[in-house]
Amino acid sequence: MDAEIAAVDEWLADEKTLSGPFPGWGKSYGRDHTSRWGIVDSIRTQRGELAITCDRALIKPTICVLMERKLVFRLDIVPENESEPNDFGALAFGLPGMVKGSHIHSWVHNREWVKVHGFGELPIREPTPKALKTLEQALATTADVVGITLTTEQRDCRLPAERDLF
Repeated sequence: MDAEIAAVDEWLADEKTLSGPFPGWGKSYGRDHTSRWGIVDSIRTQRGELAITCDRALIKPTICVLMERKLVFRLDIVPENESEPNDFGALAFGLPGMVKGSHIHSWVHNREWVKVHGFGELPIREPTPKALKTLEQALATTADVVGITLTTEQRDCRLPAERDLF
C-alpha cells in the first residue's frame, strides 16, 4: 500500500494536461450524464482520467480524478443549502463537522484514511473556497488543486443540453 500511496503522491506532484478537447457526454448509470477525459503526465503517459458525472436534472455535477483507476480527488457541486456530515478525521485539518454546499474531497485530507482503509472512498470534505455554480468553475478548481494545466479550449466545458443527448 505504501508504494501505491507514494505513486499517487508523485503523480499528483507531476505536471499534467488533459488529452485534447472535451470528449463530450454520454449516458450510463441509468440516467446520469457522463464524460471521461484522459489526463496526461509530463512524460506523455495517460495514467489518469477525469470522470465527470451529472444527474439528469443537471444540478449536481461531480468531477472525479482517477489515477490508474484509483479515486484520488472528487469535487461535488451541490446546492448551497445542502449539508453533509464530515468524517471525524476532518477535525485534524480544522475542517467543519458539517459541510454545506459544494465541496472537495482532496488527496491531502484523505491520504492517511486511504492508507489505512484502501482506495475507493475519500470521506473527508472541505468546503470549496467559493460557491461553485458552473462546471467550468468546478473544472478550473479541480485543475488548480490537482495540478492540471488547461488550455483555453478545455476551459469551455459545459453541462449537456438535454435535447442534444437523443
